[in-house]
Amino acid sequence: MQPASLPTGTVPRDVRSEIRSYEGGSIANVRQTYTLANGAMLSLTQFLQTDRSDGAGWGAARYAPGAAEVAVGQSPGYLVEHLGSLLLDWKRGDVGWELQAPASVLLPRDLLVIAASVPALGPDIAMPPTGTPAPTLVAVPTAPPALPAP
Repeated sequence: MQPASLPTGTVPRDVRSEIRSYEGGSIANVRQTYTLANGAMLSLTQFLQTDRSDGAGWGAARYAPGAAEVAVGQSPGYLVEHLGSLLLDWKRGDVGWELQAPASVLLPRDLLVIAASVPALGPDIAMPPTGTPAPTLVAVPTAPPALPAP
């Protein structure tokens, strides 16, 4: 799900997915990477898990020392600067999200604006109950970068 509000000049770079199964569950991660106008990278990761516990499906910011509690719309989130990067995690229902960008390029409020613009997932996009086979990933639409005029 591509955010509606990306910094001017940002272009999609790639989309990667990973599915892992373990006894009693599955995890699917989809990471979209964007190149900002200055060449820096921005990544958006979506976490889907069969484990529906409160601690499941979060990125690294929630567990980082010094993380600040924030809100992304009505959703709980955590924001931290670590090793020169800003990390923002939030959850909508059972789906976790993480934005990461260089702290030298974007401000915390920039990440919050981008996160708030990520479309909500429809009710048909969810992980199956625990004990079912690994999920099939939902296609993540991205537009290819515009080609320069000849």
